[in-house]
Amino acid sequence: MLISDLDDYRIDTGEREAILLAEEILADALLIDDLAGREAAQDRGLFVIGTVGVLKRATEKRMIDFVAELQKLKSVGFRLSAELEKDFVRSLENNSENA
Repeated sequence: MLISDLDDYRIDTGEREAILLAEEILADALLIDDLAGREAAQDRGLFVIGTVGVLKRATEKRMIDFVAELQKLKSVGFRLSAELEKDFVRSLENNSENA
């Protein structure tokens, strides 16, 4: 895809540059939280993961406590809808019951 194709998305320079760099270096994944940025990256064939997805994976590997780490992030301004937070916690609870 062309660089100009990103003009169709309402993304900031940071997201734009991250997407272009991920393409340039053939990154395995792109860590991006901005919804429009995620959509643009996925439309360009990139695998995206957000901050909460990273926390979830680290929790599944028993590296961190999801709720505690999420609270730390929220205390410094990280925003997450209550619905999405509940979905992630529920998903982790289901995974731990099935383990």
